[in-house]
Amino acid sequence: MIDFIKKLGLDETTENALIGAWNEKKASFDKTITDLESVKSQIESDYKEKLKGFKDYDTIKEKVNELEQKISQKDVEIEQSKNRNINDRLDFEIEKRLLQGNYAHPELLKSAIDKSSIKYEDGKFNGLDEALNTIKEKYSDMAQANLKGAMPQQKTKSPTQLDVNNMSAEDIAKNWTKIMEQRRK
Repeated sequence: MIDFIKKLGLDETTENALIGAWNEKKASFDKTITDLESVKSQIESDYKEKLKGFKDYDTIKEKVNELEQKISQKDVEIEQSKNRNINDRLDFEIEKRLLQGNYAHPELLKSAIDKSSIKYEDGKFNGLDEALNTIKEKYSDMAQANLKGAMPQQKTKSPTQLDVNNMSAEDIAKNWTKIMEQRRK
């Protein structure tokens, strides 16, 4: 631009004034460009920093999603475990009631009970009595079994020679007096 001003053929004072004004504007323009480049560099730096934050955010978001999936899986496992526990308790309660009621073949009757009509609420099985009454009516011949019996008696006779031959050393020691009495006879 200075060459262009010199080619205009102006007097030296005007030429110097124009060149001075041009230099001021150019310096201002150069400063503006430098400031803009600095701002651009700052924006790029901030952008990269924010982008890292978003990458960290994405990583955190993925971890949160993984943990939420694990939690929901554990919730399902806990619910399944609770259901198994309730079913085991129901089976135990049914067996107990059938045995207390002196039912014949309680294992067969247990399989005939409709468990879907029995609900577990507040620590109790609602509908169990009705289900047992249904079984009692349906299988009346099994519901009133009179089971009788006596405790088996302990072996009180003296051991025979065959018994002694099959005894362990400990059994022989326990029964030594009986064995000796048998030998004397």
